[in-house]
Amino acid sequence: MKAPHFDGSDAANWISRVQYYFDHKMIPEADRLHYVVMLFEPPASEWIFNYRNNNGFVTWPEFLEDVRHRFDPQSFKNITGLIAKLVQTTTVADYQATFERYLNRVNNLTEEALIPIFIQGLKQPIQEKVELQHPGSLAEAMALALRLAATQDDRPHQSSTFSRRQWSGKENRFIAAALPGPTATTEGPNQTGETSGREVDRPRVQPIRVSNAEKSERSRRGLCWHCPEKWVPGHSCKVKLLCYMDDDLEMAQKDDSGECFPDDEVITADLSHLHALDGKGSSKPFMVQGNVGRTAVQVLIDTGATLDFLHPRIAERLQLELTPIRPFRVLVGNGASLLCTHISRGTKLTLQGTLFLVDLHILAHHGPDVILGMKWLESLGKISADFVEKTLEFTMEGQAVFLRGMMPGPKQISLHSLSVLTAQAAEHEFYEIVPFDCNMGLTDSSTSDEFPADLPSEVLTVLQGYRSVFDQPSGLPPSRLFDHRIHLWPNTKPVNVRPYRYPYFQKAEIERQVRDMLEQGIIRHSQSPFSSPVLLIRKKDGTF
Repeated sequence: MKAPHFDGSDAANWISRVQYYFDHKMIPEADRLHYVVMLFEPPASEWIFNYRNNNGFVTWPEFLEDVRHRFDPQSFKNITGLIAKLVQTTTVADYQATFERYLNRVNNLTEEALIPIFIQGLKQPIQEKVELQHPGSLAEAMALALRLAATQDDRPHQSSTFSRRQWSGKENRFIAAALPGPTATTEGPNQTGETSGREVDRPRVQPIRVSNAEKSERSRRGLCWHCPEKWVPGHSCKVKLLCYMDDDLEMAQKDDSGECFPDDEVITADLSHLHALDGKGSSKPFMVQGNVGRTAVQVLIDTGATLDFLHPRIAERLQLELTPIRPFRVLVGNGASLLCTHISRGTKLTLQGTLFLVDLHILAHHGPDVILGMKWLESLGKISADFVEKTLEFTMEGQAVFLRGMMPGPKQISLHSLSVLTAQAAEHEFYEIVPFDCNMGLTDSSTSDEFPADLPSEVLTVLQGYRSVFDQPSGLPPSRLFDHRIHLWPNTKPVNVRPYRYPYFQKAEIERQVRDMLEQGIIRHSQSPFSSPVLLIRKKDGTF
């Protein structure tokens, strides 16, 4: 076995190999420093001679660390962050090789954490197909990705002898001439530039579909999704492209709206995690239901926000007292700047029965009504947070406070994922998940009409005096002094309206409600030829 020599290239690989070599030869660490000098070749040998002359006493681990810092340019980088941002740009084999090269430098990541990182970096549709298989190990995920890539590459392309010529109108000719694409050339006996007059070869423009992996890579490099130029707020592509857009909820759209403010007008403030308010991230936010006064608000607990913020619509609705402050900017994730000029001091915010006095900056952000950042968290003192179960525990005025976040509901499946699932089997069953209140239907009708016992006596007296207002209607409305009918001109013909076909479940619901209202006497049969559309809105309990 020959010792591995080192010329200054691929330092991480050489360090691993020389470690195995010395361990195999059972050479003590004190003797390795004398032997390793002979393994250095030009141009790295110049460095080792100078290193030995200037470092009288050094241990073997310190020497390997110095070699890594000298010859490995990525030794000072966060390798864990590089692996998390790694995406496939060429083939699956090249992506796997790069992933394994970074993996050799990381020791603090478990295999359960590496599997989703590797899958998220794959291109579509391989990424989604690997996720559906639920690989149990990283090696299984890599083998599955390579097999799927080989299957796609070896798939025969269908070609037909007879092809139908696509019609190209006047508008399409102008669009095709302006779009970049491969120039079609005619090959045959006549190559002087003359055409037959019957067929003219036109540039064929293929639709461009940008995958999630390509979007992530271009966003990391600061490029536009659809052109090679740098992306800035208000960017417009110079070259018009023909892009393909489908009904896939997983294809996130980039928000280029936002107004930038000059740097010399306001102070710059950083709110790095504000871009997560759009709900486009893979992680689930820490949302809590709260109240400002008597108004219910949604509160986001964000450890990435420096200050605490309130949406101006809540401040305007409650007519809060606002104090002008020195203007400053809040930079959000899409590059836009939001201006903050006022603050609501000592705002009474109630979270699950606990009252807090918070200084809320007024910010027209997109997302929840209130954002509680690090300033509010620091005021709580020592806290215990579980961001998986969305819980927060702390002590306030000698009493233990426990806050539980709102867990998100079932995720809606995308059209692309549904197509992949239906292509794997011949028979399918689909179910709709509807939230249902378990307490519905359990209370007796005699007690449902009773008013709450904790009401003030004055309010209870008024409600009991007008009990008939709360009864279910059992007939037509009483006669009025005014006729509210819509009178038409004499001999007016009905409007010719095409019948609108409702889905089955909506049709059944409409018929049920009409039947119930006829039985209660709320409505009656009508012979009028005029009609109006019906709009059904599903309530939280699943009914319409």
